[in-house]
Amino acid sequence: YQGKGVTLNVRLDQDEFESVKDISVINISPSIPQLMVKWRVVSGMLEGRMQIGQSAHLRATIENMGEIPAQNVVLKLKADAPSIFPNFPGSIQERELKTIPAHGKVEEDFYILAKRRNAASGSHFIELLATQDDFSSAGQKLAFKTVDDVEFEKIAAAKGSKTSAFTASLSPPMIWISYPNNNMIVHDDIITLQGYAHDDKGVSRMEIRLNGAVAADKGQRDISVIKQEKVYGTGENRAMFSQPLALKTGLNTIEVTAWDTDNLEDKKTIRINRSPTKSEIWAAVIGINDYQNSGIPDLEYAVADAGAVYDYLHNNMKVPQDHIFSLYNKQAGKQEVEKVLGDILPKKAKPQDTVIIYYSGHGAPYPDPSSPDGDGVSKYLLTSDTDPESMWATAVEMESIRKIFNRLSSERVVFLADTCYSGASGGKSFALSTRAVMNNGFLERLAEGRGKVIITASGAGELATEDPDLGGGHGVFTYYLLEGLKGAAETDGDGLITAGEVYQYVYRKVSKFTDNRQRPFKSGTEERPIILGVIK
Repeated sequence: YQGKGVTLNVRLDQDEFESVKDISVINISPSIPQLMVKWRVVSGMLEGRMQIGQSAHLRATIENMGEIPAQNVVLKLKADAPSIFPNFPGSIQERELKTIPAHGKVEEDFYILAKRRNAASGSHFIELLATQDDFSSAGQKLAFKTVDDVEFEKIAAAKGSKTSAFTASLSPPMIWISYPNNNMIVHDDIITLQGYAHDDKGVSRMEIRLNGAVAADKGQRDISVIKQEKVYGTGENRAMFSQPLALKTGLNTIEVTAWDTDNLEDKKTIRINRSPTKSEIWAAVIGINDYQNSGIPDLEYAVADAGAVYDYLHNNMKVPQDHIFSLYNKQAGKQEVEKVLGDILPKKAKPQDTVIIYYSGHGAPYPDPSSPDGDGVSKYLLTSDTDPESMWATAVEMESIRKIFNRLSSERVVFLADTCYSGASGGKSFALSTRAVMNNGFLERLAEGRGKVIITASGAGELATEDPDLGGGHGVFTYYLLEGLKGAAETDGDGLITAGEVYQYVYRKVSKFTDNRQRPFKSGTEERPIILGVIK
């Protein structure tokens, strides 16, 4: 399996009328094993030199970076010259490792000999290839030079090392691309290439090419693409990269090259296909100031906040008006909200599309001993026609939101909720008779599944507040959300605002503004970056 898409041909036939045929391309990103190989010199080499007539002790680490075990792993070791492996026919040695568990690793020792009779001074390499059942292989070369006794003794004397026992390492950096996968089918014009290179001595430079043209060429001091960090406990330095790439329709080739401080290099090449079917954004924007039941206090700025989010999506993100479904005050009754979220959006949004749902209004907890979160309460979004005496029939339970999310085929779903469920009086929480100590488990459950991210105005037990001094009156969360989306949350210089970036910004700003009384909460993971903002 190589991670390719699946094409479904669907044909609908009916009596006496024309048939309908549709073709859909669906991305597959299953959990698969991902092997990585790294060399380390234990002894027998110095500064990448090996003495002719002597042996070297090498250790290879084979790591499974994937989410499932790698089965029937076989190692194949070969050299570029027969003189390096006089005891191995054809200069190849094979070993069976059986299974490497997910996120597990094994170490294997090898001994090589530069036979004096056949070996001449010069450059050589050995290569270790790790293969596995049904999935892609991984390999790594170790480059070195063979030198005569005199040159080797000079190197050892300069280093103050004994020729009989020393350690050295001359292996190139290793590149890991976390997104996109090789042979993936994508629908976006722009994707964000993500991954890292790691090396024991440090990565000095990286180059990213798209279809042969340099897209990024960054050194250690330019951290807009490379962020160097020490990986504690491994002795390695890791260089992170995150680079937007504008794709052409059809096949695109991406090459990432990394150099270490010894000027050794590694190159990783992947190919992805951009489908001619473009991805779209679909959104639901809900804001409620006026509640019909006199027992529910009205809010001041929920409708204005929802309107500001609508304007942002339409004006900044260029989302067509017929792709945004807005419900304000009386329009946002239970039936209307569930129709938009549960019927319209699932029918409109395709797997390659992004769905954004924004809600500003009251939230409330309600006693429920059977709550799957173990806190004894169910959580609700209050609609304009909610009756506090009949919550289940007139409010939208968060468990229903979870089911609605499961109906969406979209690979990227973001729920932005300027509300809270603390049960205390004030802010955007409607107080009911409950003394439960709530947890954030319901938000974690809501975000279960691929590509679902939930960002709420506050954590469990906290109030989400409004403030008249923020931009003429806003919910604190929404004010900083919009500021972040318009550019303040941008951190890496790529001109794009991801869900992760905007959450970090909103959390920092809202927590500071409220003296930590309100701290936004995020659940779910971005398997790939979810773009929520573009800086003009």
